[in-house]
Amino acid sequence: MNPKQLETNLLRYVKQNTTPAIINRGHQITLQRELGIVLEELNMDTQRATFKTVGNPSYNVQINNFLKDFGPITSCSCHSNWTNLCEHRVAAILTLIEEIKNPQDHTTPKTQKKETHHSGTPLLLDGFQKLTKEKIHRLSEYREIISATRNVSLEQEKLGQVTFSVFTDFWDTSGMKTVFFYKEDKIYTTCSCNLPVIGLCRHQVSALQYMLAQKNDFLDAYNPAKYEPQKNELAQWAGISVEEFDTYFEFDFKKKKFIPKGKLAGLINFAQASTPFPLQSEDIRPWQIPAPFLNQDEQDIYAMGYVFDIHYDYSIHATIYPVVGKKSTTSYLKSLKEYDPNQNLPLEKTHKDHQITPLLAVTSLRYSDDQKFSPDEKSKQQFLDYQAIIPLLAQNPNTYLRKHRLTHKIKRKDIRLIEVSATPARLFFELSEDDDFLTLKAKLQLGNRSIPIPTTSLSRTLISPFLVKNAGVLYLHENYNQVRILQKSIAEQPIYKAKREDAELFFEKIVSPAASMFPIKWGALQNYEKKSIFLEVKEKQIYISDVGNYILFEPAIQYKDGSVIKLATQGQPFSKMDNVLTTYQKDEEAEKELMEFMTRLHPDFATSFYKGVFYLNYNQLLKQDWFFDFFAATKHAHIRLFGVKKLKRLKYSPHRAQISTNISSGQDWFDLNIRVSFGDEVVKLADLRKAVIKQSKFIQLKDGKLGLIPEEWLQKLAGYFRVGEMQADQLKISKRKFSIIDQLFEDIDNQEILEELAERRRKIKTFKNIKKITISPHITATLRPYQKEGINWLHFLDEFKWGGILADDMGLGKTIQVLSLLQNLVDQGRGPHLVVVPTSLLFNWQNEIKKFAPALDYHLHYGSDREKNLSKIKNHDVILTTYGVVLRDIPFLQDQPFSYVILDESQAIKNVLSQRYKASCLLQAENRIAMTGTPIENNTFDLYAQMNFLNPGFLGSQVGFKRDYSKPIDSDQDAHRAQELQKLISPFVLRRTKEQVAQELPPKIEDYIYVNLGTEQQQVYEAFRNKYRDFLLGKIREEGLNKSKMYVLEGLTKLRLICDSPSLVDGGKYAGESAKIQELIRHITEKTANHKMLVFSQFTKMLALVKGALDQEGIAYEYLDGQRNQNQRKTSVENFQKNKDIRVFLISLKAGNTGLNLTAADYVYLLDPWWNPAVESQAIDRTHRIGQDKHVIAYRMIAKNTIEEKIMKLQQRKKKLAAELIQTDESVMKSISQEDILELFS
Repeated sequence: MNPKQLETNLLRYVKQNTTPAIINRGHQITLQRELGIVLEELNMDTQRATFKTVGNPSYNVQINNFLKDFGPITSCSCHSNWTNLCEHRVAAILTLIEEIKNPQDHTTPKTQKKETHHSGTPLLLDGFQKLTKEKIHRLSEYREIISATRNVSLEQEKLGQVTFSVFTDFWDTSGMKTVFFYKEDKIYTTCSCNLPVIGLCRHQVSALQYMLAQKNDFLDAYNPAKYEPQKNELAQWAGISVEEFDTYFEFDFKKKKFIPKGKLAGLINFAQASTPFPLQSEDIRPWQIPAPFLNQDEQDIYAMGYVFDIHYDYSIHATIYPVVGKKSTTSYLKSLKEYDPNQNLPLEKTHKDHQITPLLAVTSLRYSDDQKFSPDEKSKQQFLDYQAIIPLLAQNPNTYLRKHRLTHKIKRKDIRLIEVSATPARLFFELSEDDDFLTLKAKLQLGNRSIPIPTTSLSRTLISPFLVKNAGVLYLHENYNQVRILQKSIAEQPIYKAKREDAELFFEKIVSPAASMFPIKWGALQNYEKKSIFLEVKEKQIYISDVGNYILFEPAIQYKDGSVIKLATQGQPFSKMDNVLTTYQKDEEAEKELMEFMTRLHPDFATSFYKGVFYLNYNQLLKQDWFFDFFAATKHAHIRLFGVKKLKRLKYSPHRAQISTNISSGQDWFDLNIRVSFGDEVVKLADLRKAVIKQSKFIQLKDGKLGLIPEEWLQKLAGYFRVGEMQADQLKISKRKFSIIDQLFEDIDNQEILEELAERRRKIKTFKNIKKITISPHITATLRPYQKEGINWLHFLDEFKWGGILADDMGLGKTIQVLSLLQNLVDQGRGPHLVVVPTSLLFNWQNEIKKFAPALDYHLHYGSDREKNLSKIKNHDVILTTYGVVLRDIPFLQDQPFSYVILDESQAIKNVLSQRYKASCLLQAENRIAMTGTPIENNTFDLYAQMNFLNPGFLGSQVGFKRDYSKPIDSDQDAHRAQELQKLISPFVLRRTKEQVAQELPPKIEDYIYVNLGTEQQQVYEAFRNKYRDFLLGKIREEGLNKSKMYVLEGLTKLRLICDSPSLVDGGKYAGESAKIQELIRHITEKTANHKMLVFSQFTKMLALVKGALDQEGIAYEYLDGQRNQNQRKTSVENFQKNKDIRVFLISLKAGNTGLNLTAADYVYLLDPWWNPAVESQAIDRTHRIGQDKHVIAYRMIAKNTIEEKIMKLQQRKKKLAAELIQTDESVMKSISQEDILELFS
């Protein structure tokens, strides 16, 4: 077969067995030449060719029978596709075609006849000052190139030589040392692998590839010859010979210059200095104040101690954690272990321990939600935490140092007792001279001793960036500025030297900046005279600046010599004139007076002070016009201000705001005119509204200045805009909101409006002034007085066409009140009326209509065979249906105008995004009524959908309601906003409790039954608690608190299940008795005689366990959960009510909180209480309702010393302000804090 025919056959084979994209990738591989694919062997007789791809990973390709007409047989070690050709096989076939067209000898890979040598022998790299791939490959075998990809790190640099560590795999910790060095201007290389190779070994190839990736002249930087001119110049400047140069100088490759060493260490060449010297102080800005301390008192035989754990990774740092141990006769505590606040040890705990341990806990969680903090801000806060903790630790005798923490277990051999100093480490400088040099050395004052700072690094002295250890004593740096200076400047160069002829520059550029920040000890200066002068004050000054959200006040004193010294200055000013050094003594009394003046200016200045700078948040600055008062006070005290005009965020108008309001009455609206002016400029109402809604105290004026809205007016204006609607340059307030008008406008002088408001208030405040309604004779029930008042209220709303919520306690007869309203309306010829209820209440409504309003003609619109023809439905007085049917039939129900739409259990539409809510709002009606005992179940926003259904637009937009009410009340616990909302909605919500109106109802007793978990159940509980506590704290640190709340809820649910029974978790993996079930059975059989009882649980699995226990005891019961249909519910309820042999009714909490009348029971057991007692109250009121003639006793079963007990305590602390609106709700997940989580899982 000739080459042309072979090429045709092979290309046809490629096209038939792969895709164009693979062919293109294979072609690209062939173009890479040496780094693409390599032909290792070709044998035309056996029709066999082998190839290897170059790279990591490398693949082997074989092609056999390539001369056959039917095509070759190919294989590749990549195994990427068993059916189609891979790109490696395509590249191999294309390379084979080229090879056959231009044949070379590839019968064996040993065709290159080169001598081998050991890589440990120096190999000349001719021309390698400029690196290229070709030069590297020319000195390498293919197999060395292919396997050359290795992990390379730069090990050592010095003039004339560079060393790399080349690691062969992940577990290789030492690596091969590959050296490249200059000898007589030529480059040589060696490798510690010392393998026999032809040319370069794979480690040398890897190192060269690493250098080539950096830059092609990488090795030229190490050529000693290029630095000879610089060496000669420095030698001449230093006054040494060229032969002595290496004794006194070394090349720093990071700084790319020669650095003095030995006796010349720190010597400064002022002629070469192109940048300011690094002793300049950086501005240190304030951050958070350390967390407050807690106080308690305990005593006993264990004692508290503290361990500093030292970590060495990318840097040195320390963590502090509390430990406990038994007191002993030695200085060490015995049996040390980490402190667990949940262990009831007989602990001797000092007052300081009660301050330290909570501080450490808060510090460990402070930055768990840390996305908004920069590393420098975190570092500042950590230092502030240390400033609070270290003085307390100084008073504890049991403080230890521990290195390399590998386990939680504390071993005696790993720790050393250490003393903590209450006196900080202070940085200072020491100036001295000798015959040749002036020298400035940085030192640390540690108590009564001083130590020099090591010239190589601070690691011998520091155990963290903030702490210094010396002679068994631990010191904290004096301030954060000192930490920064040490880290950024002095650690690299703690000694500064100058030749005598450079003395003037040395004092100007080095000594003077150092003296401005830190004390200087003047040593023996034989050639200088020293003087001291007391400075006279010229004036006091305050420098004002802003950074971020803060405005900074930096007090200073100007002296008559012209110098300005800020109170933050730690150093001592001095001057040099010829050979006279003069130090200046500051007026400490004047500084003290200025400091006292500053602290009196603002109450927060006592704590908002750091490093000589007072600071305030911009919000604090503007409260009660403080900034204007500040200007007046400084002017009166003759203190000069600087920087006011440069403030970026503070551009006030000099005019105070002038605000006036006027209100007038229209037909359906109150018209409100608001006038706000600053000087001659009157602000547009729209601009004012934007500022107030954004809660901004500023408003942009035409001249570019900011007008300041007074604090007392900001709240008033916000209230106006919350209830009013903008029309042109005026606010209109619906008269439906009359209840809020007099609260917002304290100075109404319009008599007509005052009388109108008073009349409406009188009507709504007392039912006596609401027109009494004659109850239809068709109502057969005997109504109680409060029920008649409720009917009067419903007719009052009907008069004004206002929708309302009848929110009476469960069991007070909301249904009969609404039926009375409907019967009166039907008697007047008004109808039809649509009543929408949960499916579970259908039979209740039918029974109530038949029993109390038999004259009402009702139609049950329910079931698969329900009537879809409106003409046949609308002639009935009342149409009774369910939420689900409304959702399905809304396409034709929305076309029927109703007189009234009644929603029972209206919390069903609380979600404004739900289809139920949207469908309900589409229904046409003259008026609407909602019925519910719990209009607020989870949060204040539950109220919005129901009220918007009743009175569309009354509460504004969803966004506005969330901003103005829902968030302030639920998240911020804003009592003022809750009171405002309560007053706004009060005319449209009627809420009576049993205690208020049903005094004949026997009292309800609520109590707790505490059970102790058995040993096995307790062990399972503690194991899961510890697991979730550690897991959650980790999650909070990684993802932040908000993203971790789903895991918190998961952990709470698991622990609650275990409190019920361990068998409820992990698929029944854990056996053992349930303490609650045992106690419940004991109550049923021994303590409740023949009384009937309701047993509620949130978990149907728990009810199943109770069923099993009742079956074993032979106790008859009824059962109800969410899976039971309407008929089954009805049968179960009637059987329990009438059958004396059925004493127990097991009910799931969700299925049993609505639509049940179970007055036969007088005991209620809640097996697993939760922090939403609104649902629990509904459950209890299944039996405590009108018709009950026995005392009702409700028990909440609590597992002692578990999360249930802590939930009950947290429940009381976290009571929602929404309780003041209508109904208590304890769902606290949205406002739960890290401290709460620590407490719950402790």
